[in-house]
Amino acid sequence: MKEFPRRTRKQAARAQGFKDQRATSSGRPRKIERTPEQELAYLKHKIALLEQENDFLKKIDFIERRALWQTKQPPKKNSNSSKP
Repeated sequence: MKEFPRRTRKQAARAQGFKDQRATSSGRPRKIERTPEQELAYLKHKIALLEQENDFLKKIDFIERRALWQTKQPPKKNSNSSKP
């Protein structure tokens, strides 16, 4: 952040003026070129992660439904408690 004002003044003083550096950014590439084998391994890994996520969501849904069902049920009476 400290470098920004100095860089801005330096570009403003140039004969060409400001330059849009977004096109030549050396940031993270948008897509990595993969071989077919790498792509297959990546997609298999992605499928495994999605299946794990799906199983987790199913378990959470089951737990929530069971908890809701149990809260709606009246408490069970103990038939042995009325005996002397």
